[in-house]
Amino acid sequence: MTSVIRFDRLPSGISACIQTSHESPLLGISVWINAGAAQDPAGKDGLAHLCEHLLLWPLTCPGSRPQQILLKTGALINAYTDAEWLVISAQAPVNQAKSLISLLASLVCDPYCKPEGMEMEKAAILQELRNSQAVVSEQLASLFKQSAFAPKPCGESVGGTPATLDAIKLDDVHKFYSRYLNVSNMMITAHGDINSGDLTVMLDQAFKEIPKTPLLPSSTESESAMTAMLAPEYRPVRICEEVSGNDSISGYEVLAGIGSVTRKTEEYWTALAFEVLMADGSGSLLSHWLRNECHWNYGVVSMTEAYSTWGNQYFLMDIAHGQIDEVIEYLGQQWQMMPDMLTDEKVQALSNRFLNRALSSLSGLQDRMILMRDTVLTTSEESVTLEGGLEAIVTRHARQLSPNKLLSYIRQYAEWERVSLVCAPVR
Repeated sequence: MTSVIRFDRLPSGISACIQTSHESPLLGISVWINAGAAQDPAGKDGLAHLCEHLLLWPLTCPGSRPQQILLKTGALINAYTDAEWLVISAQAPVNQAKSLISLLASLVCDPYCKPEGMEMEKAAILQELRNSQAVVSEQLASLFKQSAFAPKPCGESVGGTPATLDAIKLDDVHKFYSRYLNVSNMMITAHGDINSGDLTVMLDQAFKEIPKTPLLPSSTESESAMTAMLAPEYRPVRICEEVSGNDSISGYEVLAGIGSVTRKTEEYWTALAFEVLMADGSGSLLSHWLRNECHWNYGVVSMTEAYSTWGNQYFLMDIAHGQIDEVIEYLGQQWQMMPDMLTDEKVQALSNRFLNRALSSLSGLQDRMILMRDTVLTTSEESVTLEGGLEAIVTRHARQLSPNKLLSYIRQYAEWERVSLVCAPVR
């Protein structure tokens, strides 16, 4: 039976995107709260991330209703925060759908806010911050955001700093809940072998106690519920900063970053295709440039990672030794010649690679949920049902890829002059 994806605004006011699929006996549900680091008050960076930790705190309390449901259903539950979203995700067997929905609703309908839990979660986050300082790629991404973007909304740390965490008080948590835990500021995505009509009834019933509108007004000018975050001012930068230890340089980590990628429907899909063009396997342009030409002329160079977040695309490279200035200059020369390489034949091959990568990513529940969220956010319709599910959507956009679309995207967002380079000598 063909899978179906359905988007509706429920009577309670909350938006829900559900894909009915018979691939797995598990039901996955994500609750998306449109508030992240971009909404943190000045001097209190890390508030949204701390609230994420606190929302899950009842799961650790012996005898609490959320913990009892968790143990009964055998659910797996996790959460994360980025610049724009606070997300709680869970999965359990489909026959536990009602209990799983009840569990998620209990966490956001009656959010935890007590001093003892807050202090323990602050300590846990401080440890996370210390751990992140040992990861070079995370340091480079942080330098990119701080240097290339204005302080708000993309330039701040999601986790905050020891000083900003210390400044957060219980009243700040209460205000966060009052501003953002409402159905006008939330959406739900779900995937599983379950009738979408039955699931929407359960969701609507479980989340009906959540306020329909904010109980407090917005705190920053950049907030806009259920819409794209306002594009920050982006300033391309070239910086080199030492990030680790000892005496002699053993190589370099280089991050090429692009900012201000938009969420317009066509540009969103073209942005994903551009990432595949640049950094997806041995057929990508960066792989060709680095592993062939740079390897022989300037030293051992390799592509290690490529990833996107809203507003940013990252291409992380290892340069084991060699002449870093010459490598960067060579990359710039090749990058500027990119438009001449986008023949119909190459774009057709790219379309096939993009389709294969996108379809393979749908095997991961989190990637599927993100794509469902973005599919909703890039449509103007209030209610829609699509046969074939996400697979059909991905296939359609891959087949619509053209040289003109890629050229337009590159000229607007990804010309060499707009690429930020953050280079760190590793000792």
